[in-house]
Amino acid sequence: MITTASGKELELHFKTRLMERFEERFSIKDAMRFWKEAANGPSLQVIEVALVTFTDGALKDINEAADFIDDYTAQDGKTVYTLYGEIIQEINDKGFFKAKLSPEELTEQLEAPILDMAEIVNKAVTEAGKGWLSEAGQSKSQNSAQSLISMV
Repeated sequence: MITTASGKELELHFKTRLMERFEERFSIKDAMRFWKEAANGPSLQVIEVALVTFTDGALKDINEAADFIDDYTAQDGKTVYTLYGEIIQEINDKGFFKAKLSPEELTEQLEAPILDMAEIVNKAVTEAGKGWLSEAGQSKSQNSAQSLISMV
């Protein structure tokens, strides 16, 4: 993938070894979810590291990546989210998601709300548990109070 900013071309290489290095850096378990969350931020740290990693040495550090992003977003209609879109499309095209999606399917995935069912279930169980413990604690306190009253 080649992207251009202020006349400077930057070639990104989406190879397995580079993707693996990037995934290790961020402890990525679900690539689609990770990129979706990063793009919706948008996280500048993630895109800077992505540019350094996937240029395979053309950019030496995140400062050079930040300068490229500044030049990129200075172009008409270009945003950090636009750059994320280009990168995510290329990752999809190279087969690094669970399935290769059409551009329409990928857009739909990226625009869908981020739901974490495990997090939702855990929160519901925690809240229900707090309520149960609170009720159980009150019941035990009432029983203790009644025991003390009956002793008198």
